Amino acid sequence: MADPAALGTASVPAQLLPGSWGLATSLTGQVRVPLDSGSVHYLLSHTDSAEARKQVYLAAATSPEANLSLLTGMLGCRHKLARLLGYTSYAHFKASDSTLAGSPGAAESFLVDLADQCRAHADKELALLTHMKRQHTGDSGAVFQPWDQDYYTRQLATQACGPAAAAVAAFPYLQLGSVLAGLSELLDRLMGLQLQQQPLSAKEAWAQGLVKLAVVCCEHGPLGTLYLDLVARPGKVPSSGILYPVRCGRELPGGMYQQPILCLVGNVAAAHGIGSATATQLLLSWKEFKTLLHEMGHAVHSMVSRTKYQHVWGTRCAQDIVEVPSHLWEHFASDSRCLALLARHKSSREPLPAQLAQQLACRTSATPALELQQQALMSLVDLVYHGHLPPSSAHESSSVWLSLAHQHSSLPPPQTTSPQARFSHLTIYGASYYSYLYARCLSEAIWDTHLLQDPLNPHTGELEGTKANAESSSAHS
Repeated sequence: MADPAALGTASVPAQLLPGSWGLATSLTGQVRVPLDSGSVHYLLSHTDSAEARKQVYLAAATSPEANLSLLTGMLGCRHKLARLLGYTSYAHFKASDSTLAGSPGAAESFLVDLADQCRAHADKELALLTHMKRQHTGDSGAVFQPWDQDYYTRQLATQACGPAAAAVAAFPYLQLGSVLAGLSELLDRLMGLQLQQQPLSAKEAWAQGLVKLAVVCCEHGPLGTLYLDLVARPGKVPSSGILYPVRCGRELPGGMYQQPILCLVGNVAAAHGIGSATATQLLLSWKEFKTLLHEMGHAVHSMVSRTKYQHVWGTRCAQDIVEVPSHLWEHFASDSRCLALLARHKSSREPLPAQLAQQLACRTSATPALELQQQALMSLVDLVYHGHLPPSSAHESSSVWLSLAHQHSSLPPPQTTSPQARFSHLTIYGASYYSYLYARCLSEAIWDTHLLQDPLNPHTGELEGTKANAESSSAHS
């Protein structure tokens, strides 16, 4: 369950919140704070009152309660399915699907080793955040709590990386139309592909603000169609970026090939009046820019894939392979040669200044070790949940999380919380959430080996396109 309307609210005294929340004050002097992830993160990041942060954090970390029984039922069904198919656990069933890890044990060893290696760095980051809290509160013995993390991480980013004004200064360099033009040029140089904007007919436009792109290969012609549905609107799926296959690629009788149709869905805040004719004027944040690159990695993977059957086409490969191309594409945001193409001023066409790019990258990840540690913890939880003894109650699933957190986290959650109730990736990445970290490591190795010296080398692009196609074709052979 992820419907914001079903996630509930937390009642917080108005005097504990910034003035901007005053409009939501009730007659009792309480503000009902929505418990969707965006509202919770914003409040935890921007509210000075530790008590307000605590109340909202605890309310969010124990809801929605209905998800706990849904999770228990899902884990039980998956375990039964795996046993019926002859596997000792659902994790073993998923690992048998031509994964790179090969077994749950190998994935677990990778995660434990990763958590151990980043522990010292995470402890240092936590010590720095604790020092900031003690200075801020004037209490030399103040204990750092989980509800303090977002607030002081934001403060740290401001101190280390410059003011938040950098994000505003970057907007003119990240206009969607300009970014797409840069992406097309990058693809053309690297892989001989182009993104060509197409007109939308009245019948195919399901909302305002859509962009239709034809993906064209200079050697083989049209490869498929990509729709961008990025403008936020009420009732839309609450995600920063998801790529949906509308129609998969596959061979057709007679030797023809069914061209894929993809849709990239996001939630970019738009000025009033943005429509399909002006959607390319959308201004992206740095995070939205990186998300677009990530999802374009998935899109290119799918477009260059050529398989006989649609169920092994493109991103329908083993889950610890599927995130490698997308993470690889994120590297383009950290390379000045690529940014000179991708992030150019909408009017002057000047590239994004290097210092501004560094500030934006720094603000994105002020505490990288703590974030990496949290991803390793969640991946371990996922493997244990799908192991040979899955938790059979909400209490057991909470106990598993807390036990692993005390082993592998510098900042474990409070005993009374149920963080698993909001771990939505358990539904689609069951027993393979580790693939995100696997992909980060593998994409780093690919970048360093093949792209670091010259990321725009056509020979390298041809190699990566061949690899993506081979992965899709052979992952299920």
